[in-house]
Amino acid sequence: MRVFFWALLVLAGCQTFIAPDVSATLQAENEQILQEATAIAQAARNDYEAIAATADAAMTEVAGLQQSNLVLLSTVRAGDPPQQKVQVSMEGQIPQLTPGQRWFTRTGVSQFINEADGCVVSPQISFPADTPLIYATMRVFNIEPGVQLSALWEREGTEVFRDSFVLSNGAAEICIWFSISQNDAPLTPGNWTVRLFANGAQLESPMAFTIQ
Repeated sequence: MRVFFWALLVLAGCQTFIAPDVSATLQAENEQILQEATAIAQAARNDYEAIAATADAAMTEVAGLQQSNLVLLSTVRAGDPPQQKVQVSMEGQIPQLTPGQRWFTRTGVSQFINEADGCVVSPQISFPADTPLIYATMRVFNIEPGVQLSALWEREGTEVFRDSFVLSNGAAEICIWFSISQNDAPLTPGNWTVRLFANGAQLESPMAFTIQ
């Protein structure tokens, strides 16, 4: 019995000796939690830096694409066909032209043109009913050969006659005219217009006139 009693005392003493240190355990757990929190924060910071770097790279790429598009657009515009670069002025409004700059200016409708140069004589906006022939005129600067020029004559908004030709010779300055006669269409009283075109591009607004 004594031996058993001492064994119990020794066992009890051992249990007392190896009892867990609660304070040390809590401190270790706190340190582990702190380490995990620090690792999470560092990972988040790394992710943010990676995202920021990716965004910067994307913005740089977008800026590069925009610049490339601007260069491409300017290249396309430089290669536009000539008919898209037609420039037109109203009668008398002729600017200082750069060398080779094409320019059209309407010079009106009339019963007469100068036989020597084809330029208009005494333009008018009203004609008597017995007028046999009416001219639509314009001056052109720096035009190349091969340009198709056209005129569309309308009465009360309805087409009555159309005419066109291809310019055989270029010129730095030239007068060009179209005409309509009673043989082309009846020149009956009413409100008329004539539209001029170069390579299919209309040269400003129609020239209006009346036949009384």
